[in-house]
Amino acid sequence: MSIKQSNKGARLALIFTLLAALNACGGGGATDPAPPPTPPASLAIPNPMQSTSAYLGSTQTFSVVATGVQPITYQWKRNGADIAGAIGASYTPPPLSQNEEVYEYQVVVSNPSGTITSDIVRLYALPTAPRIKTQTNAIDTADGNSVELLVTAIGTEPMLYQWKRNGVAIPNAVTPNHAFTAAQANSGDIFSLSISNSVGTTDSAPIRVGVTPAPIAFSEHPQPVSASPGGSVIFSAKVQGNGTFTYQWQRSMNEGASWDAIAGATDRTYRIENTTLADAAAQFKLQATGPSSSAFSQVARLTVTPDIRLLAGSLGGSGHAEGRGDQARFELPLAVAIGPDGAIYVAENSANDIRRIGPSGDTSTFAGARHKWEAVDGKRLDARFNAIQALAFDSQGTLWVAEDCLIRKISPAGDVSTVAGSQLNCRKSADGQGQLASFSRITGLVATASGDLYATDEGSHTIRKISAAGMVTTIAGSPNQAGTADGIGAAARFSYLAAITADRSGNLFVIDGNAIRRISPSAEVTRFAGSPLDSGSSVGDRLTSARFANPRGLAFDLSGNLYVTEYERIARIEPSGTVSTFAGRGAGAASPSIDGTGSAAGIRGAFGIALQPDGRLAFASYNCVRVLDSSAKVITLAGLPESFSTQDGPGAVSRFYGPQGMSVDSSGAVSIADTGAGRIRRMDPNGMVSTIPTRANGAEAASITRPETVMAGPDGSLYVAGQHAIRKFSPEGILSLLAGKADDLGLTDGPGLDARFNGPLGLAIDRQGNLFVADTGNHRIRKISPAGVVTTAAGSNWGGIVKDGPALAATLQSPSGLAFDSKGNLYISDTRSHTIRRLSTDGAISTFAGMANMEGDRDGAGAVARFSYPNALAFDSRDNLYVADTRNHTIRRITPGGHVSTVIGSSGRAVVRFGPAGSINTPSGIAVLPNGRLVFSSEQAILSD
Repeated sequence: MSIKQSNKGARLALIFTLLAALNACGGGGATDPAPPPTPPASLAIPNPMQSTSAYLGSTQTFSVVATGVQPITYQWKRNGADIAGAIGASYTPPPLSQNEEVYEYQVVVSNPSGTITSDIVRLYALPTAPRIKTQTNAIDTADGNSVELLVTAIGTEPMLYQWKRNGVAIPNAVTPNHAFTAAQANSGDIFSLSISNSVGTTDSAPIRVGVTPAPIAFSEHPQPVSASPGGSVIFSAKVQGNGTFTYQWQRSMNEGASWDAIAGATDRTYRIENTTLADAAAQFKLQATGPSSSAFSQVARLTVTPDIRLLAGSLGGSGHAEGRGDQARFELPLAVAIGPDGAIYVAENSANDIRRIGPSGDTSTFAGARHKWEAVDGKRLDARFNAIQALAFDSQGTLWVAEDCLIRKISPAGDVSTVAGSQLNCRKSADGQGQLASFSRITGLVATASGDLYATDEGSHTIRKISAAGMVTTIAGSPNQAGTADGIGAAARFSYLAAITADRSGNLFVIDGNAIRRISPSAEVTRFAGSPLDSGSSVGDRLTSARFANPRGLAFDLSGNLYVTEYERIARIEPSGTVSTFAGRGAGAASPSIDGTGSAAGIRGAFGIALQPDGRLAFASYNCVRVLDSSAKVITLAGLPESFSTQDGPGAVSRFYGPQGMSVDSSGAVSIADTGAGRIRRMDPNGMVSTIPTRANGAEAASITRPETVMAGPDGSLYVAGQHAIRKFSPEGILSLLAGKADDLGLTDGPGLDARFNGPLGLAIDRQGNLFVADTGNHRIRKISPAGVVTTAAGSNWGGIVKDGPALAATLQSPSGLAFDSKGNLYISDTRSHTIRRLSTDGAISTFAGMANMEGDRDGAGAVARFSYPNALAFDSRDNLYVADTRNHTIRRITPGGHVSTVIGSSGRAVVRFGPAGSINTPSGIAVLPNGRLVFSSEQAILSD
């Protein structure tokens, strides 16, 4: 290899030559010149590099040995460009790869004397047989997935490729990669690639492809479905994928907390032919199982909306509902007052709220909250009341409210405040300012034109005056001094004070026993009409011949006539002093509430009465508000009175008188304890109602005065609880006394007629023929053996604490409903503890649902649930327990696992409304028909879902 001298070296040689010539001429001084410096040794590469070759995938190293003055540096180049980091005396190129081009290498060597560059050398590739560089490893995938195998190799081109499956060439598979769709049938196949060139042939390592069944996927999921009882529904789903699948539908009755396989539901569709409330809120899902995997569909809910319908009887009675006319319901309306807007304001004594009937007849809640027994001030709908007795409006539009021991007011702006009286001093009588005053028991209230209020304090036998500022004084009578004496102020005596009103002259009129008495502005008390101690509904002169029977309300009309409400009539006292029966029929008429004129009107309970601006009189009656005009015509304005009767006949033609407990026999006929009528009624599957005739066997069973519950026995007998006794109708219809004694309460075990009960209600028969009795008043469960012997099965002396444990040590609180499940466990509606208890076959009592003494309305599992006075119980064929949750006005369902849900009604509506999502009112008896449908009593009717 030749070496080229650099320009820098030539210049140095020229400089040294010139210096030598100058010295030879004697220049620079007399002394001899210094010798010239020695030039550095020349830079050289004595052993040139040679081009070389290597096999693909390998390499060779190039090296140089440079001579010259140190330091010597190196920089290797590829194709004329510096190779980063290649600064040593040797350099090893990367291994040769497939189709790599031929590179030219050289090195630049430098030191202080200059730089030289080596000649170019090359690294040539030798012919090489194929060699595997990378390949796909074994694969596990699912049926139907895409698979791609890839092998890379180096070697002399051209190279040929052939894929094989299980050693057999795959047609047209002649590239480095091979793609296909995995099939579970070919799981475990071995793939390989054979690669050839001019030098040789090589095979890849075997590649195993495992194929698992594809994950089950649903192409269609079951969808939510709604139905009414008796309808049919279908759930369906579809699975995508190859292979054979099996199916199993599952159902959850507790919001997915647990699931149960449905027997026989092994197709991809599931059909329910006859939906019942047993299916309400059920959730369904399908499990699909393939050769090696399983999957669940999405969850679908079945909504079963009860379609409330009338089977027999009629509607009406106590309840709570807003609405117009007979759509409204009231709960013992007692007092009425007419507002400045002409609306009627009604105090519900049992519900403790105030309702408003607008001029158009719409009823709404004006103040308070239903069944909240407390005295709390505040805005009218946030306020609470306690035992409302009377209402009165003053001239300023303020509504005054008399509650037992308090005087409160509702301002026109809707603010409720306490003006006088104190809960702490209730049942006392003291005059004074505001809460320093006390009342014993207020029964009447009137606001006079002067702005003062007057109240009848029945508990202290006095008439009290309350100023607008809250000062209370006694104007007539003497505290706690009862009597009938007339007189002035404290000299007068009163006995049983009720309503109070005032005439235009400022005279007060009060009901005192069966008499009407007048109090003049000077506080002189005189008898105005009737006799305090004589009762009747006679007419004539007000002082001599007229008599009243338990009068309850007073009001003047625009002509000065004074109207007096009695239980079964409205009497009128004319200014002339003549008393007449203006509407109704008088004491003893026992008439249902019927609209009509004069004596054609039926009045059942007339209480508070008030004059409307149009001259009509509005009065409170049992469960409704009625209006009386000047022609003596009575119409029902709001609410719906009961239609009491004992009429037999088909469906809506029939009438009941307070139906309570019921039971269904194997034919589907329903036996009903018609409590108020004192009869046992039977409704056949077609809705025909008849009265079961009484053929007595023995004097003790000559009649049933007040049956509460009836139970159908397996032999066709009927068992009846009522009047502290248990009676039995034989299959032949003979009535006999089984245990206890009518109207003789007690707690005695022993032979049937020697035993004593206290208000027995629920009945249930076990598989051995024992009759179990909920002995409500004794807080016990009693058992009557087939031989007629009475023993105590559960419960002990109740001390106010509800306790689980061994049956005879546990405590119950007014048990009422009983029912056996299919396993022989007895379930008990423990009414006053608001729970459902269970007496298991091992003799222990536990709380199955609800929490002791925690009243409420809440669905959920076990102790999370809440009830309000649960009553009758009934099981269906799936061991779902249905509960008549009386005060919540609902039917609740409890699954065998203890999950509670509401299936009929709403706790906010105490009224029967027919149709889908209808409502019910204070359900009592309940039973399950053979087809799984429910039947229950509500208002004066027998209803079904």
